[in-house]
Amino acid sequence: MFRRGTFSKIVDTLAIGAIIVACSGGGSTNPPLPVGPGARVQADGLLPIAIVSPPADRGPSRDAAADMAAQSITPNTVTRCSSTGPCTGGENLSVGLGVAGVSARGRGVSGITLLNSTTTGQYGVFGQDASKSGSNDVGVYGVSVRGVGTSGLSTSNTGVRGTSTSGIGVAGTSSENVGVYGTTSTYIGVIGASDSYIGVYGLGGSYGVYAAGTSYGVAAYSDTGAGLWGISSTGTGVIASTGKGFAVDASSGSSPAAARIYNVSGNGTDTTGSYIGIVARTPSGTGTYPIVATDTSANDVFYVDGVGDVFYHGFLQHLMSTHNGEVTAFNPSSTRPAIEDTGTAHLVDGRATVALDATFAQAIDPSRLYQVFLTPDGDTRGLYVASKSGSSFVVREVQGGHGSFAFDYHIYASAVNSAGRHMTIVAPHAPLIQKQAPPKPPANTAINR
Repeated sequence: MFRRGTFSKIVDTLAIGAIIVACSGGGSTNPPLPVGPGARVQADGLLPIAIVSPPADRGPSRDAAADMAAQSITPNTVTRCSSTGPCTGGENLSVGLGVAGVSARGRGVSGITLLNSTTTGQYGVFGQDASKSGSNDVGVYGVSVRGVGTSGLSTSNTGVRGTSTSGIGVAGTSSENVGVYGTTSTYIGVIGASDSYIGVYGLGGSYGVYAAGTSYGVAAYSDTGAGLWGISSTGTGVIASTGKGFAVDASSGSSPAAARIYNVSGNGTDTTGSYIGIVARTPSGTGTYPIVATDTSANDVFYVDGVGDVFYHGFLQHLMSTHNGEVTAFNPSSTRPAIEDTGTAHLVDGRATVALDATFAQAIDPSRLYQVFLTPDGDTRGLYVASKSGSSFVVREVQGGHGSFAFDYHIYASAVNSAGRHMTIVAPHAPLIQKQAPPKPPANTAINR
């Protein structure tokens, strides 16, 4: 940071602590010179860098950049070396900055690596927090009053990437706007990866994480845990919207469910659609269940299998309107899949031929005879069914009677494609869905704002 040669000039007293790295020629550097407040330094006609100390908390204040720019900074100093250690650096034993770069119109600090890496990569800029305790320090911290605090750009790979082995890969906080915003025209706006914790965590007064894309707004993947987790104390944990595609597209290779929704005090799911509210699909056939409803102990309450059969515990009730309001009514049960029809016909001179309703005739199983129950509406010794066919049945009065009067009939028939099906005893079986503990939020989700 100084021209070659010895120090020969007394410069102004520094207001804060800093480090001076002096070149002695040949591309090497002299050891760092710690400079405390009030110190006087000899320099060969060039002023050292005087750095304004940031606040003691998380980084520079809003006026820090202006304070830095007001200091005297030596330009055009290049240090070259061939070493595994740093060519140059800064160490501050107090609360000031170790290294600071300020530019009126260009880059304040620029870091470049030329390594063509295919395995272990290097970094253009590397920041590390080496503190032994606490959790509020930051390896790299960017602040901007009006622009972007930290920006990452790549023409062929990831612009900004955060990885963590036990903590948070990328954390974004905002009190009034978007915590983390990623945009891309052809690839992924934001990628967050963590081996055992959260890949991406956003906390904001408006939106914690906001993502928009022509393909996917958010793509979340997890080998063993939750791919996507949304938490809100008063609002919505996850909001998904789309113009043409799927608002939420969740897939799972082997876990019990691709998506889980849990609410400790309200509704689990509230789904509204202009055409269909809920669509559930599985491969067709027995042994698959597109819809399963259980209690919290995983006891099956209601489910539909892959051929459309419905199973449920309890009684089938429906609300029936009356002149004085609604009542609950119960449906009868049958030992076999059945279809019924009723009506009234007229006996003339002891004989009547009753035609089956054409639609009803198409819905009954032709391999099984149907039953007809008769109720006469007049004085008679009795009625009987003389014959049946697929389209009609014949009713006669007993003992050759020749009465003429009305009678009611009730037809009970097996439904089409139900031959051989009858009430069976269900063997005890495991629940279709195994009991699972309610999901718990990831631990240590509190993030310093």
